[in-house]
Amino acid sequence: MQFPKVGLYVLFLSFCTPSVASQDQVRVFTHGQGDFGTQLEDGQFVGRGIDLLKCSMQALGQPFSVNAAAMVRKSRLASSETMDAWFPSIVHGTDSHIERIAYPIGTMLIYWYVPIDTKYDVASEAFKARAKVSAFPGSTPEKILRASGFQLHPGTDDENSMILRLVEGRIDGFLGTTIEGLLKPRPKALLGTRIKRTLYREFEVGIEFMESFIGRHPNFVRRFQAALTNCTK
Repeated sequence: MQFPKVGLYVLFLSFCTPSVASQDQVRVFTHGQGDFGTQLEDGQFVGRGIDLLKCSMQALGQPFSVNAAAMVRKSRLASSETMDAWFPSIVHGTDSHIERIAYPIGTMLIYWYVPIDTKYDVASEAFKARAKVSAFPGSTPEKILRASGFQLHPGTDDENSMILRLVEGRIDGFLGTTIEGLLKPRPKALLGTRIKRTLYREFEVGIEFMESFIGRHPNFVRRFQAALTNCTK
């Protein structure tokens, strides 16, 4: 997927006693598109996830920053310990992974996108065994495909290229969230005429905290989860 230029929105909450450290912002990243967190041209972020993040951090008296980054950079940001949290993160995987996610901030629909004249039923074993499928790099759908034994082909961050790969027959399907609003006119016109989508599953999503951050602040996710629960009421 393609993303806007990285911007920064920082909320300082000095009127409360911070839960981490007064000089220590929680560094939150998102991809900057979609209903949970969209980056505007002026660099600020809006969306349901942003609202709940602000509410929860305010309840804890915790300064934080929000930056935009492509999903493919998520692992690198985490391994370099330059990111403390990421959203939206699909609630899926091992128990130890889910324990690092404060949720829900909402739900996300994941779809199969396939050529309209495909010979495959996406729910069939033949599709799983023989279809060439892909997903956005670093995404939970990519992890699902890899863990489930699909014939996974390398993806791209560009949703327009994903659509063109389907039309050209380079892949038989890709698994991802709603992308219509992100497409350029030509690829968007192919949806419904050359490409169809089928619901795969609806997932809860939340704010995922990195292992390095939890190692430094082991009680933070529990406290943040309590604040988030109050904010969603």
